[in-house]
Amino acid sequence: MPLAKPAFWLTALELFTWAIFSTAIVFALIIAPITTGAHLLIPYLLYIALLSFARSVRYLDMTGVRQSRTDTFVGFLIAPLYGVMHIVFLIWLRLYSLATLRSGTWGTRSSVEVSLGDGST
Repeated sequence: MPLAKPAFWLTALELFTWAIFSTAIVFALIIAPITTGAHLLIPYLLYIALLSFARSVRYLDMTGVRQSRTDTFVGFLIAPLYGVMHIVFLIWLRLYSLATLRSGTWGTRSSVEVSLGDGST
């Protein structure tokens, strides 16, 4: 991807943002408790829950979705679960996938059974 394209810079900005955010998570949950004795896990989890509810509030007012009000409300209530899963698993998975983007060995098959050749296989 050429450096002059906006897509390159948007991708670089996203990578930089996630690197900074991940560093902040490590600092807040590991380094700060060791150096200052301040345990930030509970405020951090409350912040995740609050932001999850704020991000999902539009889900309560969606039209055209064939769900009961109870299903919609339960979906809204489990939003913090997604927020915690995002922090615990998905951020790290994204960083790992970005770090190993050039690697072709992601656990897929080592050989392809189908050929685009002349049909001799």
